[in-house]
Amino acid sequence: MALVQLVRQIALADWLALLWFIAAWWGYAVFARRRAAASGSLLATTNSYRRLWMMQATLRENRVIDGVVVQNLSTSPSFFASTTILIIGGLLAVLGATEQAAKIVEELPFTSRTTALVFDLKVFVLTAVFVYAFFRFTWSMRQYTFGALLIASAPDAKEFASGAASREEFADRAGRVVGLAAETFQSALEFLDTYDPTRPGCLVLDVRMARMSGIALQAKLNATGARIPIVFISGHGDIAMAVGAIKDGAVDFVQKPYREQQLLDAINEALRRDAAQRAPVGGTSALAERVAMLTDREREVMNLALKGMPSKLIAKELSISHRTVEQHRSRLLEKLGVSSMTELMRLTYDRHAK
Repeated sequence: MALVQLVRQIALADWLALLWFIAAWWGYAVFARRRAAASGSLLATTNSYRRLWMMQATLRENRVIDGVVVQNLSTSPSFFASTTILIIGGLLAVLGATEQAAKIVEELPFTSRTTALVFDLKVFVLTAVFVYAFFRFTWSMRQYTFGALLIASAPDAKEFASGAASREEFADRAGRVVGLAAETFQSALEFLDTYDPTRPGCLVLDVRMARMSGIALQAKLNATGARIPIVFISGHGDIAMAVGAIKDGAVDFVQKPYREQQLLDAINEALRRDAAQRAPVGGTSALAERVAMLTDREREVMNLALKGMPSKLIAKELSISHRTVEQHRSRLLEKLGVSSMTELMRLTYDRHAK
């Protein structure tokens, strides 16, 4: 009953203004997404120049200019984030002095009288909008921090010149981190309605989602021939589910609670695979030859790990210590030229599929 009375207190002009704001926000997002799919986006063009910038950085002995560029780029989101937090503080102050603020607003020639409750609701909506903007700006600032760390930790130009480090690999990784951007969807069905296979990227899915689960969405994409790399996150998965997801093409299956860096590493690996599968194929894998180089014990550890068994169970199965299993895992991954058992599992299933 109180809700009905509150709705009646809000003027028609206020409802129209709110609907216009939501429609404009949503409409521009749809327009920008379709426009980018049809003719390319400013973000995609900017990302290509970011990669070129990172490539040029590998040629320079002195990278002071690159640090200055990162600092200058971060000033804009820093300014807007600071401005936004001041606006949020002002709005919260208004919420604490509603009556005085309402009297001041009523003196303006283009405003109309309203109740204190409706005035509070308007201020609350504005506060929510600016809080959302604040987190967007601060995330942008954090990306530039990652970019600065990558540039600071980049190998010397002599190492790139000698071939000890790969210019292309560093440029791809650094360019992706500096330009890393995310797009969220309310449901799997909304994603399917707007999915464009020509757009590079990856997909981060939860196993449990409304209307269509993450596993069901993966099956749907595989049935249509989509090749977008997928990273699963879940607090309800088990070994069988994780192995099944990897077998069906997932890059990684991250269990909750997870470390932030763990998820970021999985996303970067997914983006690397997406870039690799879009590039022309240059040759066949030598996985079989590398497997033949493993010792019998390393091969036993590998086979059990590929079945989804953790190191403690492998140690019990083979009657060896947990530390010894970890040592075997480390050596076999190094011999096979992969960074994780997840990547090895993916390569193994791909080889069997062929």
